[in-house]
Amino acid sequence: MLILASPVSRDWPLGIDVDGRVVFDIDANRVVANVDIHIPKHRWSPGRLPPWPKKSEAGDLAFSEEAIAKKSFSFPIRMVCNEERSSVLLYLDDQDPDRVIQLSDDCGALVRGNLLIGLLARSF
Repeated sequence: MLILASPVSRDWPLGIDVDGRVVFDIDANRVVANVDIHIPKHRWSPGRLPPWPKKSEAGDLAFSEEAIAKKSFSFPIRMVCNEERSSVLLYLDDQDPDRVIQLSDDCGALVRGNLLIGLLARSF
């Protein structure tokens, strides 16, 4: 399991799961606090990752009230990693992102409009 955790300690009373393999822990303001990826490393596909963005807009990832109410989703999840398996890209959608939101120094959200396309993480 890979855990992408916020450095800010807070409660996460809400959550969303994607096929039981990706769990977003969400705080009371609907902001993602942690992401648990339940896909074993041996199921990650080695491949080419996009370069880490040099400059990207910093921000948080928040879910809509409708998404919070639904709680569970099914998407065509793909996990691509570099050869060392030290960087990954979790794809939740096949669309191309139009920007990256920098969630931390080592984690970015790939988005298109208001749609989460994937998560890029490194240095774990």
